[in-house]
Amino acid sequence: MLFVSGNHEDHEWLSSLHQEAATEVVPVDPLGAYRHVACGSVVEVAGQRVAFLGMIEAPGKMDLDENAYSRLMAMEPGAVDILVTHDGPYGMSRDRHGNTQGSRKLTRLIESLQPRLHLSGHYHHPNGPRSHGPTTSYALAQLVQPKITRWDPDPINPAQQVAPGSIGLLDTETDDFEYIQDTWLADIKGDHLDLADLLSTTT
Repeated sequence: MLFVSGNHEDHEWLSSLHQEAATEVVPVDPLGAYRHVACGSVVEVAGQRVAFLGMIEAPGKMDLDENAYSRLMAMEPGAVDILVTHDGPYGMSRDRHGNTQGSRKLTRLIESLQPRLHLSGHYHHPNGPRSHGPTTSYALAQLVQPKITRWDPDPINPAQQVAPGSIGLLDTETDDFEYIQDTWLADIKGDHLDLADLLSTTT
């Protein structure tokens, strides 16, 4: 599983993994199942050229990696098939205070790079399809909502169930994309994972 930086990771630690391995894709778990992709990287996945750009545009708090952003902005339109980001393009939705959400920088990147498909997250709800010129953009829901938040006095996900729309499926031959809404997803829970036992039984 490849993933891009969000806005809550230990970015210094992730950067140190890339520096030590001198590669754009590094495993972050003992089994090598989860691999972080450095911002600005273009990786071939299932025959698709996929560009990755993590973090968010939040003035005064965090910004997109300037070098990575510039590198992708300098690429020719259509140079990648898919763009994966954490933040979403500007105007995709509004927050609980009515403020417009999304990144203006990402909107400019999508319009410049013109991938066939753009995928993002961060805003915790499915959003799409939206069109940005030749690009179709989708945002995924939060994979597992918290049991409770400071804004919701009542438990919202006590069983830690996987949220509908948090996983999408892309047919790489037809470019068809769909949100996975299957009810069986709610039966998948990770509260009782014993990593030490898993490692001891894995060859």
